[in-house]
Amino acid sequence: SLSLSLQRNFLPLSALYPPSFRGSSRCSRNSFSLSLRLSHKIDVFSIVERDFAAIVQKLLKHAGDYRSLVTVGRTHGQHALPTTMGLKFAVWLDELLRNGERLQECRKRLLVCQMFGGVGTMAGFGEHGQEILAGVADLLGLGKARVAWHASRDRLAEFIAVSTVLAGT
Repeated sequence: SLSLSLQRNFLPLSALYPPSFRGSSRCSRNSFSLSLRLSHKIDVFSIVERDFAAIVQKLLKHAGDYRSLVTVGRTHGQHALPTTMGLKFAVWLDELLRNGERLQECRKRLLVCQMFGGVGTMAGFGEHGQEILAGVADLLGLGKARVAWHASRDRLAEFIAVSTVLAGT
């Protein structure tokens, strides 16, 4: 799986753990580690955002430069009425901007700290569970999850889905 691949190819998990990990579960540490790696170690979002911005600028330029260049329009892969290349670039740009919004929304949900212990109760942290979660999240620049998510992989699935849509544009 992607999670196991990431764990094998980067720092040992123990190198990332603050002392407050005493009382946390392996699943909490692995989920936390995945979020940390996506946001800091390999910084996937910064790489995509950098390339995204460059593509947006090129599409903006082309949409303006070719706004009057007439070309063959297509519908269902067949020739149709004439259109302009500028309009085609503008359509691609609009799609790309929507995908950028999807990526930003996904980022907020994916890059969160998972520090809830074995079954998501924070029992291993005693009465300091929420403080530990907040402190570790703030220290590492991650958001705070509302509840344990080590059994819910929709965050990672959303990232993969948004990445797929972005790649298909």
